[in-house]
Amino acid sequence: MQLILVVEDDSAMREHMLKLISEVTDIQVDAAADEAGARELMASKTYDLAILDIELGQATLSRFAGLKLAAEKPAKVVLFVSGTSDTTLRSLASYLYTYDFISKPFEDVDFLVKVKRSLEAAQLTQSAAPLPKLELPQGLERSPNNQMKFLWQGKEVQLSVTELGIVDQLARSFGTVVVHAKLESSLPTGRGANALASHIRNIRLAFRDKDPDFSEISTEPGRGYIWKPRA
Repeated sequence: MQLILVVEDDSAMREHMLKLISEVTDIQVDAAADEAGARELMASKTYDLAILDIELGQATLSRFAGLKLAAEKPAKVVLFVSGTSDTTLRSLASYLYTYDFISKPFEDVDFLVKVKRSLEAAQLTQSAAPLPKLELPQGLERSPNNQMKFLWQGKEVQLSVTELGIVDQLARSFGTVVVHAKLESSLPTGRGANALASHIRNIRLAFRDKDPDFSEISTEPGRGYIWKPRA
């Protein structure tokens, strides 16, 4: 049984998330409304997934308590949920051991998809058995600390859970076009070509943040995308 910690100061939102999570089987969920409550629970249990609101309360000292909790690795996998539009804050949240980020308000189906994928990632991080050895494109490797993350030229690339799934598919099919329909299977239900193109753009930017010359992911008009060897 996997353990989930939900930390959300808005009682209505907290109850809504708990109701959604109840649809997932073989789990146990604890909830807290503030940093103190979260710390009390963290002191007695090891969680597989922590779902954290970035901003807990309005007081200056507690406003970004979710970020403080994430920096202390409260679970094998951290999923942020926030209504903030501050891009700098969101970037920081992404950097702090975060598996993915959900913006409020969210679609229920998107939330559930990310929760389930986060739990799958938590299972992989605790497994002693490594993922099957696959031949990856030159320069790309799995992180030795978390097999669900990728390194590019030795540097960890910051990707969301959805983007990790897309990169995994492209890498597994290195040198071969992966059609739109197959890649879209990595997206939350109801998303299509425009959402896929947006994720591909974000993936390219994330890799270029580590390597300005990155150009390995190419578009095949009308077909899909391909990871090509560097010229």
